[in-house]
Amino acid sequence: MNKKISVGIAISLMAVVAAIAIAFTYSVAMNTFESRMSAITERQSINDLINEIDNKIRQQYSGEVTDESIREGLASGYVDGLGDEFCRYFSAEDWDLETSRNSGSDFGLGINVSRATSGNIQVNRVTPGSPAAKAGLVKGDIITRVSGMTVLAMGYDNALAIMNDSSSVEITIEREGKWLKLTKSWYDTVTVEYKTVDDIGYISISSFNATTHAQFNSALNKLRQSKVTGLIIDLRNNSGGGYEYACDIMDTILPACRMMITTDRSGNETVARRSDADALDMPICVLINGQTSGAAELFASAAADCGIKLVGNPTYGHMTVQEDFELSDGSALRLTTSSWSTTSGKAVVDGVVVPDTDIVLSSYQQSNFYLLSAEDDPHIMEAVKIIDKQVAEGYVPPVAEETSGSDVASKSDTAE
Repeated sequence: MNKKISVGIAISLMAVVAAIAIAFTYSVAMNTFESRMSAITERQSINDLINEIDNKIRQQYSGEVTDESIREGLASGYVDGLGDEFCRYFSAEDWDLETSRNSGSDFGLGINVSRATSGNIQVNRVTPGSPAAKAGLVKGDIITRVSGMTVLAMGYDNALAIMNDSSSVEITIEREGKWLKLTKSWYDTVTVEYKTVDDIGYISISSFNATTHAQFNSALNKLRQSKVTGLIIDLRNNSGGGYEYACDIMDTILPACRMMITTDRSGNETVARRSDADALDMPICVLINGQTSGAAELFASAAADCGIKLVGNPTYGHMTVQEDFELSDGSALRLTTSSWSTTSGKAVVDGVVVPDTDIVLSSYQQSNFYLLSAEDDPHIMEAVKIIDKQVAEGYVPPVAEETSGSDVASKSDTAE
């Protein structure tokens, strides 16, 4: 038997529902308003504090106050306050230099150094065509004097600061007591080095910029002409660089896969880059260590997803993506905008990429890392052993691990 609801009861129910909706809307609106007001109040307190500091400095500080330096200091301090080591403020001058570096040019001496066991400055790498190379400095040189003073007397850090801050510097190297004058200038960066180890190709990538892909392809072509049976890609001490540049190289060697998946702060996932079906038809092994960071970690993780073996040590743990934003005055901000992942991420454990074979280097090997021959480098020798075994057993190209069912990126899916 059907029961009918009276008009009066229906109207009463509608009024109750409307009242509840209005109350809910009001509550949400008030919470939003209070949240915004709180944010405005907090920002106002920040501005008030800055104004108070500024007034006190201009009234009491005995030194010179330069508005430009104060302005840049405020901008840098704001970004530092985020507590994110990968975010940065660039002055207009620094931004010009950074964009040049990203495009494959740099201004400086063109050397990579570290503290020698003696306390002097050890030259680990000299960029071909750089001022240091033109002056005659070579890998393995020990710098004992800087600007007429011994490195041991002034201290390693002070000596390095002089070399970094001076446009021109005089040095003495241990080799034959040679005296050299180094003058900073522009030079083309070289991020790829290659050689053969027995019949296996070896390519070291120190960082990723706009010219790295072309350098990698050139090295790979020359190695393939030498009929190498496999390839070692060394990403140890690679601090990263542009993710897009790393993906360009990954696309060359990996089978069809989602190389890079990003997740923004709202949880939206995007397949940022895919690899096509063309892959390198030889065994590959990738070397990593504690200084492998960012784009190099993405490279290693995607390679592991595709069955490529990793050798070395756990990586740095830079799993976020930064974007650069140029400001109206020519300065720029580098901000973390998302995190990255790969299809399965099977090599990622507790926020770092872990190798299939973890080999700890001795203190001597760590101190002389850049000077080790291939035969004295346990990581390279382990990679050789892995590749030789794959060749002997009949190499089968890896297949990327794809997830079943719907795509990983449910919100958006853009492939460049």
